[in-house]
Amino acid sequence: MSDCDAVFDTVGGDVATQSFAVLKPGGRAAKAMVEESGNQEMLPMLLAQIAMGRKDYKTAFKHFETFADKNADNAMMQNQLAWSILTLKDIPDDQRDLKLALKLAERAVKATQGHDGAILDTLARAQFVNGLKKEAIATQQKAVKASPDESKKDLQATLDSYKKGKLPDAE
Repeated sequence: MSDCDAVFDTVGGDVATQSFAVLKPGGRAAKAMVEESGNQEMLPMLLAQIAMGRKDYKTAFKHFETFADKNADNAMMQNQLAWSILTLKDIPDDQRDLKLALKLAERAVKATQGHDGAILDTLARAQFVNGLKKEAIATQQKAVKASPDESKKDLQATLDSYKKGKLPDAE
């Protein structure tokens, strides 16, 4: 099944994401749903989900960026999008938009003034995969210092991996 105008998902979760794969390019049905809801701000995210379901990552990342640019001061959203680009297992490594992930992670750190360890951790990962290994180590050191005690062990393990030149698995 493919190129459908509408999908009626009553399950949600992964099933909803898989359902987007059969929608027509451009998400006409999705646009109609957003227009009816009156929440135009969410249209880029819905279109990104449709593109992700179709494994059209380049288009999905364009929609992520559009949404992120409209919400530049939302640190958690910037961080979540960056982390998703960097770690979602469905995305082949050669199709990740690493520059966009770095831009979003930097924006998230700026919005929190560098005081959130988890957000600093995302930035360090983005720096590392973009070849900025010294910067990644420095940022990860800040992440360890800025984090609560219960997070320090995992963040320190990530720092140790960066120092060895290895990207740790994402959790």
